Amino acid sequence: PTGAVTVGVRAEHLHVHAAAPTALAHLRATVRRIEILSDQRLVHLALADSAAELVSAAPARGSVEPGSEVVVELDRPLWFDAAGQRIAA
Repeated sequence: PTGAVTVGVRAEHLHVHAAAPTALAHLRATVRRIEILSDQRLVHLALADSAAELVSAAPARGSVEPGSEVVVELDRPLWFDAAGQRIAA
């Protein structure tokens, strides 16, 4: 939205998909590692063309392994302005 400079999203709202050439509208990332915690799998990602790292707690869709390129879909992102105030989408 207009005025947004930061986006926030919960780990369970980051959906990881095996990379597909038609998925141009979403973010691209590389899987750094997969952390298995009891009944959860955390997928650690390096965002393409950025120093940002993401962690997804949602189950990956498709086969993802460390080093594989994936597409990241943001579900219910939160937007913030330059002062850190939340703004409506």
